[in-house]
Amino acid sequence: MNWEELSKCHRDLTGPIKESLGDVPRKGVAGIKFPGAVPIKSAYSLPQALVGNKKWTDPEVISE
Repeated sequence: MNWEELSKCHRDLTGPIKESLGDVPRKGVAGIKFPGAVPIKSAYSLPQALVGNKKWTDPEVISE
């Protein structure tokens, strides 16, 4: 998976569309949000930028 696809999975709390070696994922995983997934917001901006919740040009991200 490329970076955009992977960060989208982390941001949306969904399963990946491919396994680590490019294989087809298990049934019921791809694009499905896990019912027990809870978003945890970081107090820091840099981790939020890493998963796509904030833009890299955000002043808080730049200052960190």
